[in-house]
Amino acid sequence: MGGATSKNRVQTANNAITDEKMEELKMMTSLTAAELQRVLVIFNKLDIFQTEQVDFSEILAHVDFIKNSPFGERMLEVYDLDCSRKLMLKEFAMLCSIFVPSCPREKKLKFLFDLYDLDNDGGLSTEDVFDSIKKMVSSEQTLKQHGGVKWK
Repeated sequence: MGGATSKNRVQTANNAITDEKMEELKMMTSLTAAELQRVLVIFNKLDIFQTEQVDFSEILAHVDFIKNSPFGERMLEVYDLDCSRKLMLKEFAMLCSIFVPSCPREKKLKFLFDLYDLDNDGGLSTEDVFDSIKKMVSSEQTLKQHGGVKWK
């Protein structure tokens, strides 16, 4: 699926990265080589202008597990390390790695804490919890208005 490996580079749909970069991404994300390859293919499909960064709007429009979450935009904000409203490959891979079984529990818990810490103050205030619940309830009401979730 678009990935031929040479001695020093991994070729993906639009781009090639070095083996060293691939190893660095594997170490920082807990993704297997196959999982990382899939992440690279998705990222490169979203990076249509080959700028090595993808705008939130592209991710929200095309990545189902983010698009369908009431916390989709917040997930992106948690991993947008430079607050640019764009994710670089490293940030996108770190986000995707949270959802694989091999991700350490501590990383998942840190992600959840950061997800609900809406004001980024390092704590979960009553307002953070209330606003998080409002997001979930609002999402549930939207689902009911549009006929619910359809399972394939």
